Amino acid sequence: MSLFKAREWWQAKCGHEEEYDTNCLCIANIDNDPAGYLKLITGSFQGFLRIYLPRRRDFRPEDLLLETELESCILGLAAGRFTTAGSIQLAVLHPRKLVVYSVQAHGGSFLQLHRHYEHWLEHTAANMTIGPFGGVQGSDFICVQSYDGQLSFFEHEVVAFSRHLPRFLVPGPMVYAEASDLIVVATASFEIEAFKYKVLAAAAASGAGISQGAGYGPSGGGASDISGAKKVVAEWRTIIGEAAVDIKMGRFFQSHVGSLQDIVILGEHTVFVLTASVGQVVFQRRLEFHPAAACLYSMPSGGVGGGSGGGGGGGGGGDDDEVVR
Repeated sequence: MSLFKAREWWQAKCGHEEEYDTNCLCIANIDNDPAGYLKLITGSFQGFLRIYLPRRRDFRPEDLLLETELESCILGLAAGRFTTAGSIQLAVLHPRKLVVYSVQAHGGSFLQLHRHYEHWLEHTAANMTIGPFGGVQGSDFICVQSYDGQLSFFEHEVVAFSRHLPRFLVPGPMVYAEASDLIVVATASFEIEAFKYKVLAAAAASGAGISQGAGYGPSGGGASDISGAKKVVAEWRTIIGEAAVDIKMGRFFQSHVGSLQDIVILGEHTVFVLTASVGQVVFQRRLEFHPAAACLYSMPSGGVGGGSGGGGGGGGGGDDDEVVR
């Protein structure tokens, strides 16, 4: 029994009998509003893209700023700096195409989409993650995971490279750990694996494939096979013993300083917290329900939780992130 109760403030019905995934919701100041108001962006499997701005309790028609039907199913949404302009754009992932849009205010009451560029995908996409791969400053790159285990990296309008994951069976959740420059993926063997971005890029440049065998180690630098080609190995891997439903990055412990973050994994029955540096399990809790998704939210320093695992260090300004249902 909890002493707290969540009280609904705003809700909106998105279409009629439309279907969504955990990656089909995005919150960002997507139109670069000087006032900094965050918008709710949704994309459905039926191809409908909607942007909302909740202004007061309960839904009103003027809260819907944009509703448009795109050409195909929407698998994922992400907001980031996907051009050299430095402003925020919207990345939309379709099964065989990745499109980047800018969203601009028109008339003060609604928004318009403007397509910047698109990439046709050689393999059917499953999900994507974004971030300043390789430590790039002021920009975000995009990594798309396909259903056959290929990671494709896009640096704005340029297709950077592609790599296949080792021992791949089916795609799982994926996230980018910025502080460690790691691509973290969940595998069908109930494991979490992390690959250094620079190691993947170096293997692509040398024309080598990802190692299909063992060879995991802390160095993550890879080795050479008998033919002299460089093989890519994972930086680390951790067995969690169940399928991962979702993966998030955030501070879970108040003791963290600087840019240090944890990997929060929502399993079918358990919440895990792993260190990004070596993949060590530092917290886990069994759930009494079947979860569908997780969200991290900020809480002030010294709030409920702290180093015991209930809440943790935060982004900037001393805030903490805590996992919620």
